[in-house]
Amino acid sequence: MLALGVIYYDIMSIMFLSTTDYPSGQIIEFNIESSKDINNKEIKTIYDQLIYQEEISFGKIHRRQDTGDLWYIDPDEIIARFITKDQLELFYKWDKQILLPSDQQFEMLKHIGGLPSDQYSMCLENLQFPALVKTHSGQQIDLCLFHFSQAPPFQRYFKKVLLLSEIADIKPSELALAHELRLASTLADEIRMSFYPFTVKKNTGNLITFNGTTQFVSTGEIKGHEIISEVEFSYDRFDKVRDVPFDDITFIIGKWDNRLEELFNHYRQHLKTETKSYRISQEPGRRWWHKFFGFE
Repeated sequence: MLALGVIYYDIMSIMFLSTTDYPSGQIIEFNIESSKDINNKEIKTIYDQLIYQEEISFGKIHRRQDTGDLWYIDPDEIIARFITKDQLELFYKWDKQILLPSDQQFEMLKHIGGLPSDQYSMCLENLQFPALVKTHSGQQIDLCLFHFSQAPPFQRYFKKVLLLSEIADIKPSELALAHELRLASTLADEIRMSFYPFTVKKNTGNLITFNGTTQFVSTGEIKGHEIISEVEFSYDRFDKVRDVPFDDITFIIGKWDNRLEELFNHYRQHLKTETKSYRISQEPGRRWWHKFFGFE
């Protein structure tokens, strides 16, 4: 029997057609199976022009014959993703290194606590941990997110990137939310298109609302320890959404092993338990996918 996440991924791979970059209008990823349908002319045109270039440890690189654009295709050949030359160079560096945390690093990451990728994501399973780091060159950097996955770092919003091999020391970030609050943020309900309000209370009594999964509370003006609890969202008390832009975050890339897989499953199980408890106490607030998949 297939796991639900796999079933969902298969369903989403059928439903998903393509993603278009804004404001350029360029298609940056598409469903390979859908691209074989003559009715999907735009993505079929791209797919028909893709020429195999080389294989990396997890996936293949293709070049578009008419434009020279580079495309990454995952090993299961489900999604094709446009990548830049800089991303390809990063792939090469990623491909040649082990990039697994030492036992000491892993214990620190466990202490900090991570977030698993959403089970309904189109990306491969991954874990992310907020931290403050010191590099081998002596640079201290806050607002870092460790990103561990089997797949290379194809995410376009990864603007500032380091590899795990560049990191000498890892510490908790004072700017990160407490782990339980970070986990709770992943359970925020969508109340309107792309709006998943997650509201917390400061020790001053002030309320702050984030949108969905939240790792950091601010870029420096508010510390994580100032946040004391989650509270129910209300439009009557809502001012604006606070966030930490991806451009302010340094993503530290690592690979995947059994330790991370075990930790990933532990977090997922915890979230399933929390989701079940929430549904019992908040039946009217169920997410659309509870009904879609018959979570009764």
